[in-house]
Amino acid sequence: MMTIIDMFKTIYTFAATVIQLLASLFGKEVDVPDLSDLGGDFDFSALLGGEDRARLLAAVRALPGPQRDVFLLRAAGVAFADIAARFGIPLNTALGRMHYAMKALRAALDPHGEPTP
Repeated sequence: MMTIIDMFKTIYTFAATVIQLLASLFGKEVDVPDLSDLGGDFDFSALLGGEDRARLLAAVRALPGPQRDVFLLRAAGVAFADIAARFGIPLNTALGRMHYAMKALRAALDPHGEPTP
């Protein structure tokens, strides 16, 4: 059974990997702190190996342009209101694009091919 620390490491590692991949799309380097000093025996460094990273990057690239734009800006920390203003769209449209982007990414990355709600 995973501990709270192990679950945190899993989520943190996934988020850090997404951030690094998104930064690479823009040709930038991102320094993400290492969490190995938190202890525990869960090997979170192998969660997203080369093949999984390639799948994630391909899934992001496969998103429709408007969804990908909102996803990348939000992943970079831009507020939804600012994203909406940047593209001249209603706030709910920006939120909807993010929703559909996340739904598409979950479907593309689900190892069991199960539909997500």
